[in-house]
Amino acid sequence: MKRFTQNPDAYQLYLRGRFHWNKRSADALKEGIDYFKQAISVDPNYALAYAGLADSYALLSWFYLAAFAPADVMPKAKAAATRAVELDDSLAEAHASMAMVELLYDWDLPSAESEYKRALQLSPNYATAHQWYSVLLSVMGRIDDAIIGSKRALELDPLSLIINATLGWIFYFARRFDDAVAQFNKTIELAPNFYPARLILGYVYVCRGQYTEAIAELQRAQSLSDTPAVLSGIGHAYAASGETRKALDMIGRLTELSRSRYVSAESQAIVYIGMGDSERGIEWLKKAADQRSSYMVFLKVDPRLDAIRSDTRFAELLHRIGLPG
Repeated sequence: MKRFTQNPDAYQLYLRGRFHWNKRSADALKEGIDYFKQAISVDPNYALAYAGLADSYALLSWFYLAAFAPADVMPKAKAAATRAVELDDSLAEAHASMAMVELLYDWDLPSAESEYKRALQLSPNYATAHQWYSVLLSVMGRIDDAIIGSKRALELDPLSLIINATLGWIFYFARRFDDAVAQFNKTIELAPNFYPARLILGYVYVCRGQYTEAIAELQRAQSLSDTPAVLSGIGHAYAASGETRKALDMIGRLTELSRSRYVSAESQAIVYIGMGDSERGIEWLKKAADQRSSYMVFLKVDPRLDAIRSDTRFAELLHRIGLPG
């Protein structure tokens, strides 16, 4: 069996980093980064630790956490992924890390797909590569392939919370809302306080017109992580249900929050689109593109944007990001 480091201390630090990375909260990701950096300080040639560092930096700008602006962390993610590949080109994790940056920040979908395929060629049973490749396939509109890939990831790692949630998320993209609800409930059975599952389940309920359930679920998510994505989700739910004043209140909260921390611009856009205000919705989506928000790769598949798909300006945004029309 290949040994990625000869130093047992570096290995233990790496494992601690992955433990925190798996929690999918901003604070845990920051802790994970600290452990990965310690592992690298113990073994500067530890490619696997660089891959973990890249994955953690990338997720810090992930739209439902958005702890930092992409420009603040994604170059660090790319540098770490590049170093991982330089140290060990045969490392599947390194290629998967590079693919994540190319998808979420470079918006280079063909290169991202090539890197995911390389990762899976090197390690066919690497569950995270299957998971993230399924996300890429979904944003490209290849939903059936995405579901197959996501189910394969779940077969390989059935207790991973984020892999369980990812399958529900792809069902959401596919408009298979009943399947999405069932999958998110399975995830919540494993861990009732897993924020990503609660958040996207709230989105699903909005799309099913179950506004009371949506707002209750999103408020549960808010109690776990009071992020711009959950405030936006609540605002969109209010807007879709006709409670315009409450939706405008959430826009006000997002505006106030943006004075003290990074708030990705699609947070505002989603609420305006729910209100039927396509002008301001598209205006804020353009701002999100300027920020290189990771959310932008999901424009083609997020059901909450269906109301503006016929707008030519929306097609221009898809083209800008490199998404198929």
